[in-house]
Amino acid sequence: MMNEELYNYHDDWIRLALSLGAGSMAEDIVQDMYIKVIEKYDDQPEKIIRDGRLNTYFIYVVLRNMIFDEHRKKAKDVVIFPDKDVQDWMNQIPDTPYNYQQDADIELRLECAQEEIKNWHWYNQKLWKTYHQQNITMRKLSKETTISLSSIFNTIKNGRQSIKKAYKKKRQTT
Repeated sequence: MMNEELYNYHDDWIRLALSLGAGSMAEDIVQDMYIKVIEKYDDQPEKIIRDGRLNTYFIYVVLRNMIFDEHRKKAKDVVIFPDKDVQDWMNQIPDTPYNYQQDADIELRLECAQEEIKNWHWYNQKLWKTYHQQNITMRKLSKETTISLSSIFNTIKNGRQSIKKAYKKKRQTT
């Protein structure tokens, strides 16, 4: 009885699934809905059929949830670009091995800069950190702090030079 009642609205279920965004999967989702509803409520038809009529809103909710589940699954799937050949992607990957020495050199530069800055006068440290951490121009920094532009320029320039010297010295010893 319930199977027949469900199937009487088959065309309506297909249109509903299409309107909810099922696309080419509409027929499959409707078939899955039949299986799901019959398996779960075959022994309790009163939950779906009330007063001799099918509860269409219940079926709408089941279809909507199944379609949303399909969309969630697709969102998690890996996207493969059909217009690109896998070999094209592989050819774009550089064959050069990872340069650990370059990373070690960057670490050495950072270490030298931090050690050198610790040895500076508090004014130079503060100006250097403000300039570099806030990503502010020297002119704007000059306006906001009332420190002359030439003083800021010289402090930053001298700081860079002392960091370079410290790095060269450290590199020669290692």
